[in-house]
Amino acid sequence: MSIEALRSEITSLESQLKALESLLPHAHSTLLSLPSIAAALKRSTSTSPSIARARAHLTRQLAHNTHMNYRLTSGITAFRVQDPDPYAVDSGRVLGLRIELPQGATFGTPYFVFLVAVRVAGQGEEEGEQQSRRRLLKVHKHTVPPAVPIDALARRWLALPGKTGKMVRKQDLHAFGRALRHAVVSFHARLAAVEKLRVDAGLEGKGEGRDAEDGEKRRKGKGGIVAITADEAAHTVDITFKSGLVGRLRMNRAGAIEHVVVKRALDANADDETAQRKRRELKRRITGGDGRIEGVVDRILGNSEG
Repeated sequence: MSIEALRSEITSLESQLKALESLLPHAHSTLLSLPSIAAALKRSTSTSPSIARARAHLTRQLAHNTHMNYRLTSGITAFRVQDPDPYAVDSGRVLGLRIELPQGATFGTPYFVFLVAVRVAGQGEEEGEQQSRRRLLKVHKHTVPPAVPIDALARRWLALPGKTGKMVRKQDLHAFGRALRHAVVSFHARLAAVEKLRVDAGLEGKGEGRDAEDGEKRRKGKGGIVAITADEAAHTVDITFKSGLVGRLRMNRAGAIEHVVVKRALDANADDETAQRKRRELKRRITGGDGRIEGVVDRILGNSEG
C-alpha cells in the first residue's frame, strides 16, 4: 500500500472518529433516559469506576430532563417590538419576554415583560475604565401578577449602576428570565394547591369562605372546615373550622410547609387544657406526612377536627 493510500485511510478514520465522538453525547442521553437503564444503575451495588461514572451521568441527565420538561410546558420566549411613539426610549426598540403556563389541557393567558435599553455613564467593573455611555436593560412594563417579585429579580439580575457609576454585577438576561419563569410557575403552583385544598374540603369556588366571620354565611365542609383562604402571594394559608379553630400555615415557594400556628377565633376559653390539646393535635396533623401543602386536608380528615 502506498503512502498516499495510507494517508487517505488515516484521514478517513479520523473523520469517522470525529463523527462517532459527536454522537456520543446523544447516545449518553438516549440510553440514560431509558427507565430500564436508570433502574439498573440504581439497583447496582457495584463500586467500579465505570458504574460510578454512569451514575454521575445519570444524575446530570435526570436534571437536564427535568429542566427540558419545564421549558417545554412553561416556556419563555423573547421577541422584538417597535414602539410607535416617536419620543420613546431607545428609538422605540423594545425587547419582549413572553411566559406561557399550561392550565389543564390548554395554555392560559401569557404574561409579558417589556424591557428597554437605557444609556448610562459609569465605570466598568471589569475594565476599571470610564465608559462614556453604556446600553443596559431595564424593565419598562409588564403584566406579571403583583405577587411575583419581578422588581427584586430585576435588581438582582438586571442591576443598574449605583450612585458611584460602578456596576455591582454584570447584567444577565438569561438568569433573569429563568428566575422570573420559576417565580411565576411557583406562584401558580401555590394557587393550584390552595384551590385543591378547597376542593378536598368540599368548599366550592375561589371565594368560598371569605365571609367566614358571618355565621349565617358559613358553610360547613368536610372535617368541620368552613373556609380556606390565602394571601395575595399564596404563601400564607388560613384554614378556619366551625369550632373556632384557625390553622395558619406558611409554605415556601416549593409548596413545603415552613411554619404553622393554630389559634382560636371564637372560643373565649382558648387557654384551657382541652383547647390547648386540640390546637396541638391539629398542628401535628397539618405538619405530618410529607409536610407538603397538597395533603393538608387529607391529613386533617384522618382524624377530623371541628
